[in-house]
Amino acid sequence: LRLLALVLSAFLVINVITAVITQQQKQIGIMKSIGARAGQITSVYLRMVLILGLAALVLAIPLSALGAHDGSEYNQQVGHHRQDDEGPGLGAQHLGRGLRFLA
Repeated sequence: LRLLALVLSAFLVINVITAVITQQQKQIGIMKSIGARAGQITSVYLRMVLILGLAALVLAIPLSALGAHDGSEYNQQVGHHRQDDEGPGLGAQHLGRGLRFLA
């Protein structure tokens, strides 16, 4: 599952970069016509990718930590309820928490 998530995220990143470069072909042509070298143009887009990657990390690390904490808490509560056999209702509580987390 982790490998699938990694492959899908790489695919999405490649698609975003390709779309941006395709949309900015005119600007790239203008930069070349006023004397920009290929290395300079490449560095502009590499910096853009680096900024996007850092922004993704800034969002992903806290969100994954929160998800891991909630998942651990859920597992502890489900195990507790199964031992005590107190009945249903716990899943609905966590579904609501998950939907609030996604909103």
